[in-house]
Amino acid sequence: MTALIFLFCLLGDESGLPDMLASHRYLDAAKVLKNDAHQLVSPEAVRRYSVLVVEYHSRQLAFRNFFIRNLAAGESLRQLRGSQEMVGGPNIGLIEEDMEALLERAWKKFPNDRDIRFARAVYAFNGTCCFIKPKIRFKHSEIIATFREAEACGIRCGSSMWALALDEMAREKPDRKLLTQFLEKAHQLNAEDPNIYLAYVNDLLSRREYQLSLPHARNLYEMALTPQERVESLAAVARAYAGQKKPDKAMEAVKGGLAINGQHSLLWMVGLECLREAVDETAYTRHIADFLNQAPEKPSFFRVYLDYMRRKGMTKPDELFLDNYQLQTEGTPLARITRHVNMADFFLWRQEWDKAAAEVEQARAISKEMNGTDPRLTKVLDDMAQAARKH
Repeated sequence: MTALIFLFCLLGDESGLPDMLASHRYLDAAKVLKNDAHQLVSPEAVRRYSVLVVEYHSRQLAFRNFFIRNLAAGESLRQLRGSQEMVGGPNIGLIEEDMEALLERAWKKFPNDRDIRFARAVYAFNGTCCFIKPKIRFKHSEIIATFREAEACGIRCGSSMWALALDEMAREKPDRKLLTQFLEKAHQLNAEDPNIYLAYVNDLLSRREYQLSLPHARNLYEMALTPQERVESLAAVARAYAGQKKPDKAMEAVKGGLAINGQHSLLWMVGLECLREAVDETAYTRHIADFLNQAPEKPSFFRVYLDYMRRKGMTKPDELFLDNYQLQTEGTPLARITRHVNMADFFLWRQEWDKAAAEVEQARAISKEMNGTDPRLTKVLDDMAQAARKH
């Protein structure tokens, strides 16, 4: 079922609405629905209008005043919402002066009505990013319960399906099949939202739908408006190519993403996996060194590498790299301490207790060169020493 059919079901069969939505004439569609909504003709009328305006607005003020626009070729709602241009002109206008007041009036006339409750929940869910104190307030559990009830009755929008997907992802043991259904529907209803789109693509990748995910991942990159969005889309591209056993293509995406954000651990691990499969020892060890050298005083980078080895196992190139890493002596006192802490962490994982204890003692010795030792570092060293002594 296409997004257009979903929207047709959402908005009803008023003459011309499907064509307006298909051509992104959101202002025209809102004008068709506005009068019945403001006259409170029916709960459905209020729900159709308010959800359309909230989901497809071009600009908003205090999440009460909503501007909406007929999109021209090549325009997107994301670009309009991020633009600094003044609103106005023949193709854009203030469609709603106070959405909250409209929904409050509707709630008084139709108390506890399912459609109005859904409209209010959509408004509250989308308005959480605004620094206002709305009269319409929902607990998270109430929003989810409202959206679940509506979904069971065939009432949905992009926001409601995204909220249900987020709730499912937050569970300790998500229902993967249900999560996939929520993400597919959310994407069908709002393909422009980068968070929804990325989650949808990542779900495809988690199900090893590498060929299907690749064009979506590329499209995500074309849509990206921020460096973070470009990095996340390139990570998806890299995973899709890696899954198809195309390491050269995957590494192109990895290098492009790391050029934007060299600390992106997922991208880095995709690259490591590709180089491991290519049996390129020189490139493999350089890839590790480049990652760790970004922040030689931060153990968190080495822990990413250690976690990778825990899941994937060690290879000969890993052993060679670690032998060399252990012998390095350059850097600030804190960088040298960090290296010994990292190696102690490694030896604890390998259950080589004496070697772990020796690394801790070397770290302690260097710490004496510093003007005052951070109590947190002292605790880390004490905990590691205790862990090594237990065995």
